Amino acid sequence: MASTVRVLWSKTETEWPAATLARVRDQLPNHIVERLPDHHDWRDRQMTLLVKLLLREYLVRSGLDPTLLAELTWSASGRPSLPIEGDFSLAHSAGIAVCAATPTGRIGVDVDDRTRQPTEDLGRALSPAERMAVDSAEQPGAELARVWSYKEAVAKADGRGIAVDLERINTFANSNRLVDATWHVQPLDLDPAVAGHVALSEPGCTLDVAPLAESALLGG
Repeated sequence: MASTVRVLWSKTETEWPAATLARVRDQLPNHIVERLPDHHDWRDRQMTLLVKLLLREYLVRSGLDPTLLAELTWSASGRPSLPIEGDFSLAHSAGIAVCAATPTGRIGVDVDDRTRQPTEDLGRALSPAERMAVDSAEQPGAELARVWSYKEAVAKADGRGIAVDLERINTFANSNRLVDATWHVQPLDLDPAVAGHVALSEPGCTLDVAPLAESALLGG
């Protein structure tokens, strides 16, 4: 029987007041707060915090202790993990934050800004067919976001980070085999601002997508 994959997502559009930011930081374990990016862009900081709040909400909805966040660790390639059954993945872009989790197998999720513009360095990760599709698209940024979020979702599920040859990931297929694993990929339609994909080690999974109001996650 195929698993049901839970996808929780939220959107941030305005900068949090200092009091809200401080309250959120106080709600999260110190080692998570210490890893916050030192960005001048407030959205990057807020989305980094928001995905952790989504992960905590996933724990609560799964009947798990939210204090498990204190045991969040990262692999050498930057992949997060918790001592729970199944697997989860986090992503954020263009104000959209996502937590996707599966009770069995492995998972990777990614979202990408549809207004992102193609550059030559990205071309090295695209196959000739994908580069042609981006260059000939009516909205090149939207097509690039589709291609890139697909590749990143597979790379996150794989877990090897930059060791993955992104050009080998065929974004026109429903699945891709890397080394000894086959990744089954589904599109993720969350918000017009982003394109998204989920990559799973198990085929035929059902996505249970739930949008959450930012205010509900922030509390207070």
